[in-house]
Amino acid sequence: MVVLALGAAFKLSLPAQEPPPFFESTPTILITVPRVWQDNNQNGIQDFDEKGMAEIKVSLLSVGTNQPIAQAVTDQNGRCELRVLSRPSHFRLHFELPPDTRFTATRRGSNESIDSDVNADGMTTPFYNRSFREGVDAGIVPAQ
Repeated sequence: MVVLALGAAFKLSLPAQEPPPFFESTPTILITVPRVWQDNNQNGIQDFDEKGMAEIKVSLLSVGTNQPIAQAVTDQNGRCELRVLSRPSHFRLHFELPPDTRFTATRRGSNESIDSDVNADGMTTPFYNRSFREGVDAGIVPAQ
């Protein structure tokens, strides 16, 4: 209880505030995957004529445990979002390959918004996230 004393003749009492529940005090982290695409020319860069890939499973992992925190599947355009209630921490994304495919070359060219950010093992490099992460793309090519 909070008590405010205003002079000797008036006293105002307010009920104590309860701490908010866990879900209200924990931020929602949003990770967007702009595109998982079929890299037809295998150059590691999204070209205008290369199609997005549907049904690719994407997992948000805790770096400390490598345990999945959230999972999503890409839509017909190769896009998905992962939302999770979590305190700021270190994360990485893992992309699952369809049969007979592999990931294309990573970090090619000077435009980070159209390159592939996934290593050969399907993992991104760890990132620290406070509330939002975007621009993690993955290019997929046929296995050779």
